[in-house]
Amino acid sequence: ALDFRHPPLQQFYAYWEGKRQDGALPFRDTVDPLDLRFVLGHVLLAEVVRGDSIRFRYRLWGSRLTEDYGAEMTGRFVDELQPAAFGARVHRQYLNVVEACTAQHDQFDDVIDGRWFIHERLLLPLALREAPDRVGIVMGAIFRSPRLPP
Repeated sequence: ALDFRHPPLQQFYAYWEGKRQDGALPFRDTVDPLDLRFVLGHVLLAEVVRGDSIRFRYRLWGSRLTEDYGAEMTGRFVDELQPAAFGARVHRQYLNVVEACTAQHDQFDDVIDGRWFIHERLLLPLALREAPDRVGIVMGAIFRSPRLPP
């Protein structure tokens, strides 16, 4: 079982699980943003763009994520995230979701503008009707909170 620090992530995971049919990936068109009000500002949708290599383009980047990270990423690619090493790390994590076809949950510390934060992220695979057996969208939610000094 996944252990969530932020209760809305547990609800988000349960929602995704509830959309699965016989263990198959849920379809993007079964996810209703109105059902996700409890995490809406924290939600991201990244389209899997297949070519010579796999890239991820943000179709949705929640308003709270824009506030927390200081950048509006809708329409932009994951590999455009700065610094470049951070973008590469995020790209690998999204790729793990695509390759494993499973949820990925992690917590990590990061310094933003000289302040420590704890980030908790849940990434969930979604399929598209035209390719039901593979990940077409990575849906995620990120919560961050200040890290208290030791």
